[in-house]
Amino acid sequence: MTAFAEGSRTDYAAPMRSRSARPAPGPARRVAPGPARRGASDPLRRPTGGPLRRTALGLALAGGALGVLAPAPASAAGPSAPSRCGALHGKDLVPANPRIRLVGVRYTQRSEDGPFRRRRYFACSGTRGRVHRVADVGASLGYGDSVGIGPSAGTFVLLKQGGGNVLGDYFEADWRVLDATTGRAYRFWRFRAGDEKNALPTPASVVVDAGGRAAGVFAPGGVSDGYGEDPYTALPAGATTAVASFSATGRRTIRDSGGDEIAPSSLALAGTVASWTHGGAARTADLGPLPASVLVACSSAGLRAQRTTGGTTFSVAVDDVTVAGATCGTARTLAAATARRELAGTLRPSVRGFAVSVTRPCPGCSPVLPVVATRGPVEVRFELHGGA
Repeated sequence: MTAFAEGSRTDYAAPMRSRSARPAPGPARRVAPGPARRGASDPLRRPTGGPLRRTALGLALAGGALGVLAPAPASAAGPSAPSRCGALHGKDLVPANPRIRLVGVRYTQRSEDGPFRRRRYFACSGTRGRVHRVADVGASLGYGDSVGIGPSAGTFVLLKQGGGNVLGDYFEADWRVLDATTGRAYRFWRFRAGDEKNALPTPASVVVDAGGRAAGVFAPGGVSDGYGEDPYTALPAGATTAVASFSATGRRTIRDSGGDEIAPSSLALAGTVASWTHGGAARTADLGPLPASVLVACSSAGLRAQRTTGGTTFSVAVDDVTVAGATCGTARTLAAATARRELAGTLRPSVRGFAVSVTRPCPGCSPVLPVVATRGPVEVRFELHGGA
């Protein structure tokens, strides 16, 4: 397995390799491919059954074929990246995020050991953006790995890669946050069976913000269980569960720790603020202000609400619109709706699914009202000018 320092950036195209779990050399034995189990598309969904099913078998079946030796390097003869993002065709694996295009292209790797079905992943952002090869996974002789897609925000997306050998005695996994614009990624979680330096148990829930920062609840019961009793070096003494956040370079901060009282399902993100519950009580962690590089300035032209009553015209105009994690179309639609409701006196804390916070410096006057609206990792900021 290629070793990476915690928080390092790397080209994500290289396949993972096991170190100590390769079978002894001998004649190759091929196993015919079979249909993928339900849920096998997620490489870190915990399989059930015996140790064979709990490791590489489910992963390799998700990729197609399966054999018996060691992972082969990515084939140079596989599909190549097109010159620009607009020419990248195929099913978009992040359809809910218009700022990212992520496509997996199937191909067959042919060698003296037989054909193996594999999949090469490409990512990009913007019509003219550069296309990056970000992963190459599937089956090879005795080893299989696959990629799962996690949450995304802005140009960032979570990639989950896991693999193991056919004997079922070795498993490894890496979770990374990828920037589709640059093709770079930082790893925030890794697991190697038998490694005494695993930092945290399996991520049970993860969120990603528009600045590429991540937060997660790491808890027992995931795929890292069942491969020995190695200690987790980042867990405080006596803790089995932790909440951790990660900077855009992968620097880890433990935000909370405990046991079953931390509910993984409670993890949520509002703009840049992560929240969860500990024993039923809400706790939060601010991941910090978004860097200027991810803020997109949008036009405010035509964003004005107006009405005339008794010969007097009242209006609310929108200015200084910025957005992170979504398109300017989304930001402008939200700003226009907020202006109309402010003019009508019906503005509530929720507009079009966004949590809206308005700063009112002086009651009864016509001020400039700063507005911050969040929905998941998306953050929109603008100003309302009363009486404009």
